Amino acid sequence: MTDDRGDEEELDDASSEQDLTVLVARDAVAKMAPQELPLFKANSDAYFTDRDRALSDARSSDDMLGFGAGVAIAFLTPYALDVVRDVLQFFADEIKGTVRAEGKGVFAALLRRFRHKDAPPKTADVPVEDEEPIRPSQEELIRLREVAIEKAAALGLSEKNQELLADSIVGSLALG
Repeated sequence: MTDDRGDEEELDDASSEQDLTVLVARDAVAKMAPQELPLFKANSDAYFTDRDRALSDARSSDDMLGFGAGVAIAFLTPYALDVVRDVLQFFADEIKGTVRAEGKGVFAALLRRFRHKDAPPKTADVPVEDEEPIRPSQEELIRLREVAIEKAAALGLSEKNQELLADSIVGSLALG
């Protein structure tokens, strides 16, 4: 007999990392380039299939449209996914080994919190999870923003888009 209660807890960290990356990047794209949302799934699938090609295609399209050094908002998805992936990995590395992450995958715990952010409040007859949700501290949020800006700059995003993307990502992680 198998126990189905643990399905969500049995998420492996790799798939949880990808799912969380998609959720946080989608939030950032929704804030910065909502016109891109209808193609978000296709663009994120392309990114996870071939990251280098997705980033290269975004750069090529950007150059063809004459936007030059700054990345056009219309091609934000691969950049957002890449920045979010690095920010989440940095955060996971920072909190691994802490009491709140012991015994559970860091990405799985973050993903559970993020998926339930819009859930209705718990009622008395619904058991409340006894685990403390993983939330970045103020200091961690500052460092995560720095990591996001560094990664966005390395990808060639304009300074304005570096800051907008970093703020969107950190806001999602803080409130998620």
